[in-house]
Amino acid sequence: MNKQRGFTLLEIILAL
Repeated sequence: MNKQRGFTLLEIILAL
């Protein structure tokens, strides 16, 4: 997966 804007799926999940 390519990083866009500097956030990854992991960061999104952690943000939950």
